[in-house]
Amino acid sequence: MEFNSHTDRVVGAAVGLVNLLTPGYAHGREYEPPSGDALAPAVHSVLSAAGGRMEPSWEEAASFCFVAAELRAVFAAVSAGDVDDAAALVNAMLARTGARPVLERHDGEPWHLHFHSADNALVSGWAAGCATGLAVVLGGELYDRLGVCTAPRCNRVYVDISRNGTRRYCSTSCQNRVKTAAFRARLSLQICTVLRVAVAGSNLLAAALGVMSLFEKMTDQGRQVIGLAQQEARDLNHSTLGTEHLLLGLLAEGHGTAAEALTSLGVSLEVTRDAVAALIGGGKQPPPEGNIPLTSQSRKVLELAVREALQLGHMHIGTGHLLLGITRLGDGAAVRILVAHGTDMRLVRERVIQQLQDAPDAEGRYQPGPEAGGDGYEAGMPSLPRVLAAIEARLAAIEQHLGITHSDPHPGT
Repeated sequence: MEFNSHTDRVVGAAVGLVNLLTPGYAHGREYEPPSGDALAPAVHSVLSAAGGRMEPSWEEAASFCFVAAELRAVFAAVSAGDVDDAAALVNAMLARTGARPVLERHDGEPWHLHFHSADNALVSGWAAGCATGLAVVLGGELYDRLGVCTAPRCNRVYVDISRNGTRRYCSTSCQNRVKTAAFRARLSLQICTVLRVAVAGSNLLAAALGVMSLFEKMTDQGRQVIGLAQQEARDLNHSTLGTEHLLLGLLAEGHGTAAEALTSLGVSLEVTRDAVAALIGGGKQPPPEGNIPLTSQSRKVLELAVREALQLGHMHIGTGHLLLGITRLGDGAAVRILVAHGTDMRLVRERVIQQLQDAPDAEGRYQPGPEAGGDGYEAGMPSLPRVLAAIEARLAAIEQHLGITHSDPHPGT
């Protein structure tokens, strides 16, 4: 959404002057305007961005601080829903500066309307122009597009030029701060709820059910694949479990839907092991005892396996769903190895989906034993880490949405 080129510039100058020259808070921190030798260049940068050519002296730059305070009062009034007060403030500025309309043509543009002050001085001229720009906004149907940032510890102003007029923050930074704070609040509440359930039942495994551990939905063969993938990673002295280890686990299991599909397409365990060793290499020392942590891409494969299962109407995760998760990821060592082998990923998906549709219960459904354990990855995974693993997955999704990235010990696996 735009007003017109001149109105856009002077309204933008009003926003820039307010945010530069009024104290308060900005993006979660206390803010003090520039002073001394830094003041005039800072004001000039705002004016030049709006088409201004003259460089203000220090005295003129200091006078702009009073103009910025007047302009801030207009934004604050609109933000508070008092448009009448905002209009009165703008009218007072127009009267004080003696704003007068002038048709001008410059920089190759057609004739357009400018408003200058009576004395046409630098400060009063810009005050007249900014007041007129705000008057144009307030006098139209978009009068409520002036706002003050609603993020905590920020009072910078903005003009909402979005189509639907739903902007509430001065910047993406403040928007992300609010989203992150809201997520942390929900996460804290979830953790407290989980721990209360655990204490009430004297069983922390009940808390794990509250965050729906993926492993509890796996068939016995699916769980066995995770255990075999752990062993494959350990045999190669790898400290993290990547998609290549999941692929080896699917092949090593030997009887599930994934193994049958891969074998029918000429993919063998021995050749794939050699390919993994050639692509990734072996580690220098054995990994620590206990479960080897999943890489971010392996966690993503598990999430995608859940989606594949749900799309097929299945309430369990088998080896076929894990293989579909690998193919859906479209990246990572497992896919690179299969493609290098000449395997058609589209054909892999078709073969697996057909087998799952023909025999959806071929691998059976996971039934937890007396201790809700099993013999796969989950059996050796303590209850509390299982709770944290599920929370970590949700945190990773939020971080991805916010564009927050972290380094991975084995990127691309």
